Amino acid sequence: MPTLKASPKIAIITTGAMPVPPTLGGAVEHLIYMLVRENEEAPVPFQFTVFSMAPGAVGEYPTNQRHTRWEWIERRLLHRVLQRLLLRRFGGRFSPVLKNYPFFLKAVRRLREETHDLVVFQNRPDILEYCSRRLAAPLALYLQNEYLSFPRDEMARAVIAADRVLACSSFIGRQLGAAFPTHQQKVRTVLNGIDAQLFDRGRWAHTRDSVRARLGIAPDDFVILYSGRLVPAKGADRLLQAVARLGDLPKAKVLVVGATGYSEDQPTEFSRSVRDAGARLKDRVIFTGYVKYEEMPQYYGAADIAVLPFIFEEPFGLTVIESMSMELPVITTDSGGVPEIVTAECGEILPR
Repeated sequence: MPTLKASPKIAIITTGAMPVPPTLGGAVEHLIYMLVRENEEAPVPFQFTVFSMAPGAVGEYPTNQRHTRWEWIERRLLHRVLQRLLLRRFGGRFSPVLKNYPFFLKAVRRLREETHDLVVFQNRPDILEYCSRRLAAPLALYLQNEYLSFPRDEMARAVIAADRVLACSSFIGRQLGAAFPTHQQKVRTVLNGIDAQLFDRGRWAHTRDSVRARLGIAPDDFVILYSGRLVPAKGADRLLQAVARLGDLPKAKVLVVGATGYSEDQPTEFSRSVRDAGARLKDRVIFTGYVKYEEMPQYYGAADIAVLPFIFEEPFGLTVIESMSMELPVITTDSGGVPEIVTAECGEILPR
């Protein structure tokens, strides 16, 4: 991969699933927006162009950055209906062009209108491989999921086509190196990060009592925090099973922060079973539903410990470093990239 010049022009292609700025939530979307903000303060900033589905109203997220140009792509109703019909008829067995129409087609068209020093594809090996035949710029794939969650042939084509593959943890990097040893030299680990000023326990100390009062938690209750989506892989059900076995601990409360999706909370069989388990524990479990990212420190600040019982290969674990930044001890599992960031000084790692 060629060395980038000073203040290079870098295009960032989002997943196309949710908007940036992250008005609907999403871990990857928040990471991209945080990168944009940090870039504004850099001594030698990059010149970013961010391609994203249109966010509608940007709300509290400023978009007047000096060093970022936003390329928002509208998804019209006709396009959404067409995409849904195609997915229903063919599943995933067709071109990335169709899977991401019209976002992808428009993004490629705009990319070809100007020169970039690097194009970064967030978690989309299918799009990168397609673009490699149409763009002259160096291409990088930034993976936030383990490669096994993608079709192997699709990932193989992307790794071959990419000039660089970025992994959010050494765990992901090792996976890629083992799967594609002849391309191992392309792989670099770039750990995720958070805004440590936002997740600063001292900054939110004044909200602890008010948040607890609003949620019906007494000042002397011991609060166990779960933060994450209500999906089987994240293990909320295992936490409630464990709490049920603790017996009568009237001062222990479980605070479950999260929805089935990010900002969306469509009930699923799993989420209903978790809520039923919480109901059996009566007033010992509080479900908050979706909480905006900027409000999350208040909920961490209301807790005494974080329990994050991943039962899959968690690629990194942003909730883990958010908890630690908020000075919470962590109980978590030997999962994916988590052991890279949790040590005996700050947490307990259990077998899944």
